Amino acid sequence: MSWYSYLFMSLPETFVLLVVAFVLFGLPIKEKLKSILLFAVIQGAFVFIFSLYMQNSLKPFLSLLSFYLLIWLIFRYHPLISVMITLTSYLFLVIFELTLTFSFIQFYPISYEELFADPWIRIAASFTMVQIPILLIAWVLHKLHWTIRLPAFVRR
Repeated sequence: MSWYSYLFMSLPETFVLLVVAFVLFGLPIKEKLKSILLFAVIQGAFVFIFSLYMQNSLKPFLSLLSFYLLIWLIFRYHPLISVMITLTSYLFLVIFELTLTFSFIQFYPISYEELFADPWIRIAASFTMVQIPILLIAWVLHKLHWTIRLPAFVRR
């Protein structure tokens, strides 16, 4: 896989995952937009480096750990809020990648090998199968004011 495909997929994906978790938990986005962008760049860089140099089963764990630590350090949220944001973000990522990848393969005349062989097709598929649908869900949740209330002992 080309280096630019990891870069073009990891930075926006990190931003989208954080935004959907913030919307879901009713955390402020506008006030923390600079911090969210900083987080997306740093976490995107970590994922980019992990993807280039670490092709083993430790990569997802390190990505999850760095996501948690950056939320905890940059946003200064309670450790439980950081865990909930991290797990929610990765749950959205896994669900969308699994379900929509299978759907994408069924509806379009492309095989898995072709999808993963061409970096630009993979980038386009990442945007259409993961990032845009998650942003649409975040937008709908925001417009409908649907949030998950955090426990009182971890709220600020």
